[in-house]
Amino acid sequence: MAKSNYEILGIPEGASRNEIRSAFRSLALKHHADRGGQDEEFIIIKQAFEDLKVGKKYPDSLDEKKRKSKFFWGTDEEEKLRHNTLLSNDVAQEIKIGQEWIDALERTNGTGVRLFGSKELGQIELERKPTGALSIKGKLWHTSTSATSDW
Repeated sequence: MAKSNYEILGIPEGASRNEIRSAFRSLALKHHADRGGQDEEFIIIKQAFEDLKVGKKYPDSLDEKKRKSKFFWGTDEEEKLRHNTLLSNDVAQEIKIGQEWIDALERTNGTGVRLFGSKELGQIELERKPTGALSIKGKLWHTSTSATSDW
C-alpha cells in the first residue's frame, strides 16, 4: 500500500498546519539538492506538503498523474499536436505574466520574489534584488535550469 502524505513527512495523521510546515521545512533542508540531497526525494516531500495543504491524504497514483498531465506522447499525431498546442499556449501566458511582473518592479524600482508556472509546465522563481539584478531559478520539463542576469 502506498504511503500517506503524513507518513512521507513523518508526522501523525491530523497534524496541525504548523506541524506539517515544520516537518516539511526540516525534511526540505535535509533532502534539497542544494544541500546535497536527492532531487527525487525532495520532489516527493514537496508534493506531500502541497497535497496536505489542500487536505489530500494520499499522493496521486501513476494513473491519476497521467490523466492530469497536459503532456501527450501518444501515437495519434492530431491529438499530440492539439495537446502540445495547449501546453505551448500555457507556457506563453506564464512568460507574459512574468515579463509584466518584472516590468512593474523595474518601473517602481521594487524588489520581490515570485513563482511562475505549474507542476505540468515546470516552475521558475524570479527574484529582483535591491541591486536591480534578476535571478531566475527553476525546473522546466525535467530539465534543471538556473541563471542569474543583470537587467
